[in-house]
Amino acid sequence: MSVLILRIALLIMFGFASQNIMGQHILTIKIMNLPENKGKIMLELMDSERNTLERVVGQIQNKRSTITIDSLAKGQYAFRYFHDIDGDGELNTNWVGMPTEPYGFSNNVVGSFGPPAFERWLFDLRSNKEMICKPEI
Repeated sequence: MSVLILRIALLIMFGFASQNIMGQHILTIKIMNLPENKGKIMLELMDSERNTLERVVGQIQNKRSTITIDSLAKGQYAFRYFHDIDGDGELNTNWVGMPTEPYGFSNNVVGSFGPPAFERWLFDLRSNKEMICKPEI
C-alpha cells in the first residue's frame, strides 16, 4: 500500500514539475481609465507570427477590466483590444475610419494614421506578467 501511495505522490510531483519545466505562465491584463462601465472589453491575444491564440471578452467594473490568461508558454505575444460600448461586437468608426470606441494595443503603443507596427506590440513572456493598459479614447 505504501508503494502505491509513493507512486501517486511521485506522479503528482512530476506533474507540477513538468508544468514548470514547460514554462506555463499567467498573463494578467488590466485595462484602466475606461470612459464608462457599459459594454465589454473585446481582446485578441496573438503569437509572434500574428496567429490568434485566444479571443477573450472582459467584464467592466469601476471603469476597469482585468483579463487573466493562463497556461502560456514562454515566448513573444501581442494583443489588441477595444471597449465595445454598444455591445455590437465590432470596433465602431466614424466616416473616415477613425475609431469611435476606446481601443489599445499591448505595450500601450500608439500609431499615427493607423495602427502601430505589429513588432511594437510584441512583448516577452518569461514568467507571470501583469500589464497595465490605458486605451486611446
